[in-house]
Amino acid sequence: NKIYFMDAKTNIIAYNIEKNKTEWRFSAIKKNENDHNIGGGIAIHKERVIANTPYGEVISLNINSGKVDWITDVISPIRSAPTIYNDKVMSLTLDNKLIVLDIKNGKIVWQHEGVENNTTIVSTPKVAVDDNIIIVPYSNGEFFGLNYSNGFILWKDSLIDLEESDTSNTFT
Repeated sequence: NKIYFMDAKTNIIAYNIEKNKTEWRFSAIKKNENDHNIGGGIAIHKERVIANTPYGEVISLNINSGKVDWITDVISPIRSAPTIYNDKVMSLTLDNKLIVLDIKNGKIVWQHEGVENNTTIVSTPKVAVDDNIIIVPYSNGEFFGLNYSNGFILWKDSLIDLEESDTSNTFT
């Protein structure tokens, strides 16, 4: 009977459909931020609402009260919702870093960095998990298969096919 969402002003809201009213609201805007930023998203896991924010924070809220369980600053903006699998929260930052957090306390378990890309799109691809493999698509076209437990690279590939070509500096 409740829906949870993040609005365009980075408020995280629990709305009761049957009672037609807001149960709780949490503003995820960082202090001293006068600017609105784009992106972020939420995911639900048991008694928690986990939010990625465009201000570089991952926030865990109690699903019933909206009170903060923990906040982890990952510095770089996050444009998409987190991926949650078992006891880990996976967040992909704008500068091509995968941050893996312990869902109980928000502490960083491990992280992986792709090559930073100067060109980016507004949204960020989402991380996927299959058993013990995390599939990480970075904005530069690289994608990795990482071990869920420790982040070791199992395989990697790229969607970008770079090929050498001869060029000429002759103009007519």
